[in-house]
Amino acid sequence: MAHAKLKPDIISYSATISSLEKKGAQWNLALGLFSSMLESQVDVDVISYNATISSCEKGGQWQMAWYLFDSMPSAKLLPDIISYNAVLSSIHKGNAWPLALSTFESMRDSQLVPNGISYNATISCCEKGGKWQLALYFFESMQNARLDQSIISYNATISALGKGGQQELAVRLFEEMPRAGLSPDIISFNAAINSCEMEGRWQTALHLFALARVSNVMHDVITYASIMNSCTRGGQWDLSLHFFTDLHKAELVPDVTCLDAAVRASCWGRHWELALQIFDSISAASMSPSALSYSTVMSSVANQWQWALRLLFAMPEVLLIPNEIHFEAAIAACEKGAQWLPALHLLDTMPRAKLTPSTMSYVATISSCRQAGRWRMASELFRTLARSQARGRPIPP
Repeated sequence: MAHAKLKPDIISYSATISSLEKKGAQWNLALGLFSSMLESQVDVDVISYNATISSCEKGGQWQMAWYLFDSMPSAKLLPDIISYNAVLSSIHKGNAWPLALSTFESMRDSQLVPNGISYNATISCCEKGGKWQLALYFFESMQNARLDQSIISYNATISALGKGGQQELAVRLFEEMPRAGLSPDIISFNAAINSCEMEGRWQTALHLFALARVSNVMHDVITYASIMNSCTRGGQWDLSLHFFTDLHKAELVPDVTCLDAAVRASCWGRHWELALQIFDSISAASMSPSALSYSTVMSSVANQWQWALRLLFAMPEVLLIPNEIHFEAAIAACEKGAQWLPALHLLDTMPRAKLTPSTMSYVATISSCRQAGRWRMASELFRTLARSQARGRPIPP
């Protein structure tokens, strides 16, 4: 257009932005074109706003999407249902569930009728925010509004219930899907199996795992991680390791979540050498173990105090900050190894790291001092612990 000396108008701008909207990675180009419209004093309309908001949403730029949406009234434009749905979808990616609720209510106040996309986006926001009661409320509100609940509605609500510890409700909702004319997909199965993980309902998890196979729904790494964690929490660590072997037979590449699950299962089975082997494979695969994996492995190598210290001091190298649980596990390992000096050093380090030593950390350090015949040090630590507990105050350094 520039070469032909033609001035772009609102139609050409909107069409170009809409084409970029489908390519989330090019949200910055869409935003640049929108800014060019304003600078060229081309009258923007709801369509151009919607396309730009959607582009930002697909590019994961939820703050920018919200800013554009919020600026529409100042441009004397009223958001339509597409505007609201686009910004609700973007808020979901930003984990800002209170903003989603206010936006949903604002839609109703504007005399707009929320549709399935509006409800699904809001349910997803509640799920990500850990608000299972709200997710269930909006799910049930869809029925009251005579809107068909899609597989997205079910999956997001099941996931929210599972994360909220509502395992029975989650599985019950999963079982309703066929009666609603919906076939559960892998996301549905994963959400339902994951709900079993929270309470160690490994038998139900096994049933769902088998049902997925019978339903010709292919398991993925998330399925395996969830079934492994369900078995481990239910005390079936050997079954968990069986699924870890089965995962490789299925020619799936385990991600850090699966490897973390295998580490926990090995630790529960007191196979600390296997736990360390799997733990080391996480870093070898250019992945970062979770903070939970570190504490779990450190607890499993309690008889190997050198390993516990090595793991503790390695955490900052992968940008993880040790907490009270990690220090307590390392101190406990030092106690079992009769290493009073490292235990005392760790206990002294905790306040400087703005961590409060637990009673167990003090007891383990006192025990290690006694084993080494350091009775005076043990007595001083005991008096410090007793004074703090009597006053109900944090234990001082």
